[in-house]
Amino acid sequence: MFLGPTEEERAETLAAADPVELPHVARALDDFGGALEELR
Repeated sequence: MFLGPTEEERAETLAAADPVELPHVARALDDFGGALEELR
C-alpha cells in the first residue's frame, strides 16, 4: 500500500533516502490518515 502499486514505484520507494517525500507515498499516508480520522 505505502510502497506503491507498480514495481517501479516500489523499487523507487525502497531506494529513497526519505520515502515520505515521494508523491505516491505521501498520498498513501494522507489517505490512511484520512481513514483514521473518520474512525474518531
